[in-house]
Amino acid sequence: MQKILIFILFATLSQCLVAQNAKIDSLKQVIASTKVDTVKGRTLCRLCVEFRKVGDYQAALKQGQDGLSICKSKTDPKGEAVCLNSIGLIYDY
Repeated sequence: MQKILIFILFATLSQCLVAQNAKIDSLKQVIASTKVDTVKGRTLCRLCVEFRKVGDYQAALKQGQDGLSICKSKTDPKGEAVCLNSIGLIYDY
């Protein structure tokens, strides 16, 4: 019975890790293809969140700071708030 539970747990966790990498790849494609700066800034903030979930804090911090600078230059207060929150959570961890 324990072997079955361990197998189910392992299968579930491996599915989650694969899904997070797919989100990171799709967000990188959006950043590469968009020309609108506010979309790029908010997408960098979302990418920061996804890197934080995976545990790559250095990459998350870089993406968050890049997104914050874009959102500040385009006066996007909602984007700034998301980036600042993500950066704060990285420093908290």
